[in-house]
Order: sequence, then C-alpha cells, then structure tokens
Amino acid sequence: PIYFLALRSLSRREDATAERLRLALNALTMLWFYGSTSRISLALAATPRDHILLAFDELLFGRTPAVALEAWVRPWLTDTLSVCYLSHHAYLLTVVVWGLRQPPASIRRLSAALFGGFAVGFFGYLFVPALGPRFAFPGLFSHDLGGGMLAYLNNSIVAMGSAIYGNFPSLHLLATALLLDHDWRACRQRFWIMLVPATGMLVATIYLRYHYAADLLASVILFPVIRAACVSGFSRRTA
Repeated sequence: PIYFLALRSLSRREDATAERLRLALNALTMLWFYGSTSRISLALAATPRDHILLAFDELLFGRTPAVALEAWVRPWLTDTLSVCYLSHHAYLLTVVVWGLRQPPASIRRLSAALFGGFAVGFFGYLFVPALGPRFAFPGLFSHDLGGGMLAYLNNSIVAMGSAIYGNFPSLHLLATALLLDHDWRACRQRFWIMLVPATGMLVATIYLRYHYAADLLASVILFPVIRAACVSGFSRRTA
C-alpha cells in the first residue's frame, strides 16, 4: 500500500525530482519483491516445475546444456564466470544510479523497459517455480565446479539474495538485454564496456548450473515483446 500511495502522490508531477523519486522507489520495490518471491512461493506451497524445464531441454538438445558444459569445467573458468554472473548486479546498480542524474524523459524510458521486464519475470517466478539444475538435479553432474574465492563469493551472494524458485525466465539475461538495449541508445560507451561481461554472464547462467536452456529461450522471446510494448510504446507517447 505504501508503494502505491507514493506512486499516486507522484503521478501528478512530471518534474525531474518526481521522476527520480519514482525511479528510486521502483528500484527499491523491485529488490524487495525479488527477495519476497521465495516467501510467496513457499506460502503458496508451490510445486517446482524443474522436471518440465528439464524435459524441454532434453527434447531440444538431448540433455540440458549445463551437463554438456561439464566437460569444460576448470577452477579458473568457474572463478571468471562467477565474476561475470555477478556483473549483472553491478550493471543494474550502475544504470539506476546513472539514471537518477538524467532528464525526466530518459528516466521514464529506462523505467518503462527495466521494470516492465522485472514485472514479467516475477510473474514467471511465481507461475513456473523452479530451482535450477544445480539444486534440482545434482545427480546429473559428475564433478563439482570448483573455483576459489571468487566462486565462493558468488555462491554466497546467490544463497543470500536470490529467489529460491527464480529461474523461469532468466532475469539475469532479460534484464541485462534490456540494459544493453537502453545503453546502445543512451550511453554507447557503457554498452561496449559491458558487452564482454554480459556475454560471459550468458555463458555463466548455464555453466554454473543455475538455469535451463528453457529459461534463456523464454528471455530471448520476451525481450522483443517487452521492448516493443514498453520502449516503442513510450516513444510513440512522447513523439
């Protein structure tokens, strides 16, 4: 209720301060809801749908790609891809903080795509709850991923902050794609800087056994839909 009351009070204003407050409020609510999806799913006694996602992967590829990548497991690669996986959080925070200093129109465009994507992702978490191959099917893997302090850091952060059933779709991929699309238009230098870790993050979602290919395919399908609905729609309204 506080969130909606705050948005309602700000809805009558179009100045830069109001847009910055809306961006900050949406970002904080997004973080809160991200952590809350686990409690909501547990309260609803949600049944994990991992067997469906695994079956989809096996139908397309014969086995889920995380198993195929087991042959490439190396401690140094686990550490490197763990950093890439964490880069998503740094990228998101950087863009939100940067957005707080932008003109109102730029803030609205960023918010429309980013929070639209997260809203769709949260619905997926609730309606298709899944643990991911690493936790749902540990018996599929013959070897541990290994790694050093960087892998430990990533595992600790994931354990503390991730939604238990937050797999379908992959918000790491969907949100990063929306951020890259935004930066291509609004901050080209940051786009090129983040392209490499973002590519590594894509590989990490599978290599680190967090996601099924189905999670990534869902994000790939949702990206142009959200972009058309939010970004293109916003452009038409402001034209």
